[in-house]
Amino acid sequence: MSSELKVDNISEKTTNAGVQLGSSLGFVSKTTTEMNALTGMAAGDTIYNSTVGTLYVYNGTSWNAMSASTFTFSVDYLVIAGGGGGGSAFSGGGGGAGGYRNSYSTESSGGGASSETSLILASGGTAYTVTVGAGGTGATSSISTVSTAGADSVFSTVTSLGGSRG
Repeated sequence: MSSELKVDNISEKTTNAGVQLGSSLGFVSKTTTEMNALTGMAAGDTIYNSTVGTLYVYNGTSWNAMSASTFTFSVDYLVIAGGGGGGSAFSGGGGGAGGYRNSYSTESSGGGASSETSLILASGGTAYTVTVGAGGTGATSSISTVSTAGADSVFSTVTSLGGSRG
């Protein structure tokens, strides 16, 4: 038994409106902003989201990424470093405060700086550094001991510097 495929006419399309024989499948490329502004979509509509680098499919209600490894989320943060230890009873003042950085729009960061930008992080097994900086040790009543600086605190790419010693 044999099969036969009969084709009357095959032509190559010149737009991204369909599949072209002998070439890759091309999807319309949109940024996240452009994607969210689209109207009149039907379930199954698919685009390439150039902001996050993955395909998105409309399910009739919302756009959904087709790859879990490219899901991202916005994170607000507050990172405070350890304060410096105070001077001894014989000399030296108090230690400096640890650095203060945040992305909450209702607060400024340390030193009167404006609120910082939220972090965009990826999910799907991505590890992020979190370090809680300890406070410095104070000097004792002995002249031979000195106080120590506070340690830095870190969250992902945001680092707050530890306070200086007294």
